[in-house]
Formats: sequence, C-alpha cells, structure tokens
Amino acid sequence: MYIFIIMDNTKHNRKNYFLGIINGVLFNFAFAITGSETILPVYMSTLTSSGFIIGLVGSMQKALWPMPQIFMAHYLEGRKYTKFVYIYTAIIRTITMFLMGFVIYWHPPYIIPVFLFLLFLYLFSGGLSGISFIEIVGKTIAKQRLTSFWGLRQAGGGVLAILGGFYVKFILSTFGYPKNFSILFITAGFIVAIALFSWIIADEPSSENQIKIKKFRSFLKVGFSLLSKDTDFKAIFFYKIVIGIAMGPVPFYSLFAIKMLNIDASNIGFFIVLQMAGLIVSNILWERISKNGVKYIMIITALSILLQPIVAVCSLFYGILPMYIVFFLIGVSVSGLRISSMTYLLNIAPHNKRPTYMGFYNTFTAPFLFYPILNGIIINMFSFIPTFIISGIFAIIAFILVVKYISN
Repeated sequence: MYIFIIMDNTKHNRKNYFLGIINGVLFNFAFAITGSETILPVYMSTLTSSGFIIGLVGSMQKALWPMPQIFMAHYLEGRKYTKFVYIYTAIIRTITMFLMGFVIYWHPPYIIPVFLFLLFLYLFSGGLSGISFIEIVGKTIAKQRLTSFWGLRQAGGGVLAILGGFYVKFILSTFGYPKNFSILFITAGFIVAIALFSWIIADEPSSENQIKIKKFRSFLKVGFSLLSKDTDFKAIFFYKIVIGIAMGPVPFYSLFAIKMLNIDASNIGFFIVLQMAGLIVSNILWERISKNGVKYIMIITALSILLQPIVAVCSLFYGILPMYIVFFLIGVSVSGLRISSMTYLLNIAPHNKRPTYMGFYNTFTAPFLFYPILNGIIINMFSFIPTFIISGIFAIIAFILVVKYISN
C-alpha cells in the first residue's frame, strides 16, 4: 500500500517536509491572531449579541474547510497532478484575508453580511484546496514521518502564536476600535500569503495507477460503502462527529470569561498564549506516545475535552485561574485531534483512493461542525452550563469509541 510513497520519498520528501512545516507554522500563527477560538468570536460580539451569528462564525471556520472536499475528491480522483487547485485558491484566500481587514477598518453599516461573505470565501476556498494539499503530503511524506510532520507544523506555529498572543494584547490595548481588529486581520493577510507561497513551491510527483470513477453517483456509492466495509474508516468517521460535538463550547470560552468573570477583552491575548503553550507541550509528547499507536493520542484528546467544561465551571468559584487551564487544555485537544485523525486516516487509506477517503471523511462529518450554532442559541436562551454538560457527555462517548473501536 505504501510502496508508492516510499519510492518518491527520496526525491521529494525532504523539501516538502520542510515546506509543509513552514506552511503549517505560519497558518497556525495566523489562526492564533484571528481564529474562531479567541479573536473572531470576540470581534463578532462587538457587532452583535446574537449567539446564532457568533456560533455561525465559529462553525464556519471549522466546517467550511472540509465541506467541499467530497466534490473536489471526485474532481481530482484519477488526476496525476493536483497542485493547480492549491495555486488558484491561494490567490482567493490571500485577497479575501486582506479585504476582511480593510472592511473591519471601514466599518460600513452592513458590515456583518459583508464580513461573513468574505469569511465564507476565504474558508471555502481553503476547503477546495484541502484535498490537493493532503494528496501531495500523502505522495511525498513517508508514513513513519507523518506524526512528526503534523506535530512540528503545530509546535512551531504554537511558538510563534505565543508571541502572537502578546501581539494581540498590545494591538487591542494600544489602538482604538475597530482599527485594532483591522490590524490583526491585515497582519494575518501577510502571514497567510507567505504560508500559501511556501506550499506552492513544493514538489508534486506524478500519481500513477490512479482509479477514476466517472459518475458522481457511483463515486458516492463507493464512498458510502467504506462505512460498511472498512471498519477502521467507520471508527474514525464517527469519532470525528462525536468529538466535534464535544468541542462545541470552544468558540464560547473566551466570551464566557468576558461575560461571567468580567475580564477585559485585551486579556484574550493571554488565553492565546496559554492555548499555544498547551499545543506545544502536547506536541512534545505526541510522537513518543504515537509509537504505541495514534489511538492513545485520541484517548488523551477526549479526556482533555472532558476536563474543559468542568474546569470552566470551577472558575465561577475560584476566579480567572481555572480559565487559564481551560485554554491550555484547548491547545492540547486541538493539537491531539489534528495529529491523530489525519495520521490515522492517511495510514488506513490506500494510496490510489486517498482523495475518496479524505473527501468522504471531511465532507460528511462537516455538518456536525456547525453544532456551535446550536450552542449559541442555547446560551442565549439559558446559559453556558447546558452547553458544558452536553460537551462532557459527548467527550465520554468519544473516549468509549476510541477504546472499543479504534485500532492502533
């Protein structure tokens, strides 16, 4: 199954391994200063009190990347080269990130629909490029180096993002609104442009022996059959759904701290620092743990998600300190989920069917990533506590799924 990867490894692995890490480091940095777990929900809360809209924005950042991938998987299946998609979408992503920064500064009366449209374009075009990126990774990065590849992308980005956290605090406290948020998004625009270029110059070897299913209906049929025939794929598929629901409160923890603990919004920078610290510390451990199987990373991820709502509730009694722990745990869980799920999926997918596996996995689990919208409605109607309870229940279910059904 992995003969093709090994054959091309000597020619392309070192360059792409290095460029892929740079790409991931910079994207994680950009996400830290604009992302859905910290800055984006805080910015949206300055425009609206609607939990639906705040939840929608948080969901968009997670769900729009995987959503179009089933269509791209069918479009790219059987093609020898895929990088052209990444290049075209890179232009759109760079332009729209800069436009978001300028729109924030301009602050027109209709800013919410304009900003949401630009955010949609940025995230959806990233989703269109996802299959191409993963296909090149699968062709050129050796199986035994995948864990370190994903880990270094995150750990390096975490180091920069710690600096980004202090940068966020400085910008939010130094400049007035909305200029402060505008500066953050324009800064992210430059970072994203460099990140995209770093992968544009990566090597893509030709894919041989690819299988193309012409009709989309037949393609869907093959994909759905994976859920019944491939038990490993079924396990990771349902794990992603359950863990996505368990992570539903993540976009709201910063708002919880602002509204329930009365902290100043500029202190979000410290939350970013702690989240990145959790990401970095966990990445130091993941490669060693993965030698026994990525299953154990999934177990730790589920447990870290379970602890988040419990510790957040403790902050109501003990002040801000428990919230620092929450954001550290968010870093651990985000890191663990990214590394374990992608590594596991690349390990089980035959090289000539990688687009199919990736497309079905990402697109058909994506709707559940819109769950934070429901969380926003629940918070508006009741409080944060019901969303924390739901999160805990699904984290327990995820833990059971991993222990019983995920192979090493």
